[in-house]
Amino acid sequence: GAPYDLILIEGGVEVLPEAIAGQVQAPPGRLVMVRAGAGRVGHAVLGQRSGASLVFHEIFDCATAPLPQFRRAAAFVF
Repeated sequence: GAPYDLILIEGGVEVLPEAIAGQVQAPPGRLVMVRAGAGRVGHAVLGQRSGASLVFHEIFDCATAPLPQFRRAAAFVF
């Protein structure tokens, strides 16, 4: 049924896959999620389609754990 007018991700997102971002329909398409930060601190954000990209606006601060499927891949740290 894609593309969608609204996508809601209930939980913390460290990395949003392009496959999901691409499912948001042209205006008035929206995506609502919590951008996971350090620890459990995050920001609820509203993404709106603007041309080929999503533009995100912070709505409020919140605390949530990142969802496993949206975690950043482990990287080497020296």
